[in-house]
Amino acid sequence: SLHDSLPICRFFLLNQEIHERIVAGCGNPILKRVYEGLSGQMRRIRYMPQITDGQWRVAAEEHAAIMKALKARDRRALGRILREHLRTKRERVKGLLAS
Repeated sequence: SLHDSLPICRFFLLNQEIHERIVAGCGNPILKRVYEGLSGQMRRIRYMPQITDGQWRVAAEEHAAIMKALKARDRRALGRILREHLRTKRERVKGLLAS
């Protein structure tokens, strides 16, 4: 798994690249502007030291599933996985902001 095979700092760099490529591949200028506006804030959150091993494992599993759906060109699965990924991230951010 990504969790077991990559140092967390390398995972964060790959994570950022995956997100940027997905946004670029959508060809949606509005999504691109929104992403660019939020990406700096998200980078700060990604690098916060409060990430637990369990959160890292979940993120790695989600990204592996995203890549699998992209390679298979499975739009329905990709949409489902991305929605869940955003829910997971939203809950983590809410937890960080509340602490």
